[in-house]
Amino acid sequence: MENNFLYKDHFNIKENYFCFKGIFNEEIVHELGCLIKFYFDSYKHKKKIFSAFIEMSQNISKYSDERNENNMGIGVFFFKEENNYIYLSTGNIVKRNIKYKIENVLKEINFMNKEELTHHYQNTLRKPYLETSTGANLGFIDMRRKTEMPLEFDFNDLTEDYSFFTLTVKFKKEILKKEN
Repeated sequence: MENNFLYKDHFNIKENYFCFKGIFNEEIVHELGCLIKFYFDSYKHKKKIFSAFIEMSQNISKYSDERNENNMGIGVFFFKEENNYIYLSTGNIVKRNIKYKIENVLKEINFMNKEELTHHYQNTLRKPYLETSTGANLGFIDMRRKTEMPLEFDFNDLTEDYSFFTLTVKFKKEILKKEN
């Protein structure tokens, strides 16, 4: 499916940023992961940032409804720093019939406190594989636990059957102190 969506306008990018649009296969995720590790090496939350990036990339790889001829998921990823925060964002096309399921899951976990999230995460882990294999719920819960802030999301209807789903994870920008 061709997509003429204006990513820059949708993500409201004003300052320095990095952006990638394309297929999300193992090699691309590895290279982008190396960039993330390098760029955020001196940041306090570098492991959480990297973990969120991996989860977000896997969501595109597995669940994007825009696919190339080799059936690989296509989407967009970017990060930016703005107003003492780090933003990681992804966007990909999803079928509109799952839009409400994703929206309900994200709204539910955004209202949970730390203890509720831990309990919900553990309960989800205990569910049989078939109940958890068709969605990204566990990944959403894990990202929400790591960022300690609500996940930002949006759906932009593209056609009668498809929407463009954006997900943003926000971290407080904290630089590690260098030892002399």
